[in-house]
Amino acid sequence: MKHIEEFIKQIPTYESHYSRQKNRNRRYLAPDLNICKLYNLYKSKCTTENRKIISEHVFRKIFNEHFNLSFHPPHQDTCKTCDQLDTRMKVCTSETAMGQLKSQLELHQRKADSARQGLQVDTKMCEDNSYTVLTFDLQKTLPTPVLSTGICYYKRQLWTYNLGVHCMNNDTGFMYVWDESQASRGPEEIASAMILHIENHVDTERLVLYSDCCGGQNRNIKLALLWNYVVQSDNFKVTEIDHKFLVSGHTYLPNDQDFGLIEKNKRFHSDIYVPDDWIKVIETAKKKSPQFVIKRMKNENFISTKDLEANSVNRKKTGDGEKVSWMDIQWIHFDQDHPNVMFFKTSMTQKLCSLRLI
Repeated sequence: MKHIEEFIKQIPTYESHYSRQKNRNRRYLAPDLNICKLYNLYKSKCTTENRKIISEHVFRKIFNEHFNLSFHPPHQDTCKTCDQLDTRMKVCTSETAMGQLKSQLELHQRKADSARQGLQVDTKMCEDNSYTVLTFDLQKTLPTPVLSTGICYYKRQLWTYNLGVHCMNNDTGFMYVWDESQASRGPEEIASAMILHIENHVDTERLVLYSDCCGGQNRNIKLALLWNYVVQSDNFKVTEIDHKFLVSGHTYLPNDQDFGLIEKNKRFHSDIYVPDDWIKVIETAKKKSPQFVIKRMKNENFISTKDLEANSVNRKKTGDGEKVSWMDIQWIHFDQDHPNVMFFKTSMTQKLCSLRLI
């Protein structure tokens, strides 16, 4: 048994960034491994070392009862900051430097865990529909056409965009679809789809949003000005908005599960000729209720934040003279009682700072 344990410990493992809270001590093996393959490797090792081979039943029992291991990590499950710090710690020879690296890694992971815990807490608290919790993300670009003819790989394709909005109150996924002949995929396009969703599907005064921290689409002055407009406008019921950003590399959202269903369903639609064919793929992607709600964006649905930007100031310092770094912001807040003022945090536990936009 001791020999089997030593053999299993020799297999390289790594940590999952997305399941650290749920399974804090779980480690992950390569996704192409399984217990049968491990047992075959173990038998080969025993044969080479002229050792007695224990039965597969005992091997499996030791693996399941003595280890907290899994074979199914997400393939995209990686974080640049975690990987960099982990690599630096492996080659670090100074105890002082090692301590600093460990502190940086712990702080980074605590910030990530805090943001994800916030989503879990908000999801549980919104069950009474006293406020609305939404997560949103842009799916990877969808090519058109999708054909099996080899020459298509050498032709320029039309890109179709899909913004997923997931309502945590009722676990419903909304898909806002357009193609690049209509608009691009910048912050104004994201804002346009969000405005449309808030107008038609949000009937609470408080709105909580979660997204990744992509500066080009979500964490920028354009979207901030839009939230300020929403809470001040009589066209919307929303009077308070909190937009929270998950830490880069740890941004697995419910939208990713929705997009995974679409990618899986795409395999049953071999030929896609026009962007509307993607609508058919999305419509049939989810078999269980509630199914996806799909909106084909029209030209008149897209808005511009040009007027909002012309009548505002993108200040670089707060009223207290502190520097504003958009790359570090984790939480922005707007409410009707403080017009044209953005409150923000650089961590979930920090006190709110204020920034005037006029």
